[in-house]
Amino acid sequence: MIDNNVLPILHVDGSLTETKNNIGEVIKVGGIGGYLLICGKVKEKFSKNLIEVPYINYHEEYAIIEGLKWIKEKNIDKVQIRSDSISAIKLFTNQKRNLSKTDKFFLMQYLMLDFAFEHVEFVYQNRDENDLAHDLSRKYIKEQTKEKGVHHIPQFKEGELGKKLTKQYLSKSINEINFFIK
Repeated sequence: MIDNNVLPILHVDGSLTETKNNIGEVIKVGGIGGYLLICGKVKEKFSKNLIEVPYINYHEEYAIIEGLKWIKEKNIDKVQIRSDSISAIKLFTNQKRNLSKTDKFFLMQYLMLDFAFEHVEFVYQNRDENDLAHDLSRKYIKEQTKEKGVHHIPQFKEGELGKKLTKQYLSKSINEINFFIK
């Protein structure tokens, strides 16, 4: 059990790469990862692939959202998030003005998650200080491109299919978040 008087630190990162599939199309492959630091020691790690998700270019925002879900599953109510993404930190700390539809997509999920926590704070961390989280975020990219071949990776599409995938992801994410809100 984690002592909630000690503020756990969640380091997160997202990665994205472009590659070509078997018919020469450029596709994007993404991953997120992070680790939980308590009293200066790494307690647990996580990593996840980003496949069939809308707005894959926002991999840093996904890392924060999915990281918060992961840590909430561990019944942690207070956390410090460390990220090397200034834009994601500004979005989630209400420092960004003129929000786009994409910003609102992530902000809505964050606000619901924030409600389930007693305390969430953000700290910018230089990329050089976040190597373990970066390596974890690249885990699935390496596995997907090496083991399965990039031609097997489904890509997010625009238009009607894109809208359907956005609704599916958002619905699933909100259901996961609702589980934490008591």
